Amino acid sequence: MTYEALASFAQTSGVVYFAAVFAGVCIYTFWPSNKARFNKAAHMPLMSDDMLSGEASIGDKTNGQA
Repeated sequence: MTYEALASFAQTSGVVYFAAVFAGVCIYTFWPSNKARFNKAAHMPLMSDDMLSGEASIGDKTNGQA
């Protein structure tokens, strides 16, 4: 096997591997059952620490303060 043939095989298989992984990530990301998980992750920076630990409910306006 020559260097050119090996390099060509490596490039082709690398592109195919990358495309397969990319397609898998896209399918996982846009799968309907993952929507709630990603929405929760998107709102985490806006939540207080009590809400993240599960001590306060979503509708709790005081966030554990009296």
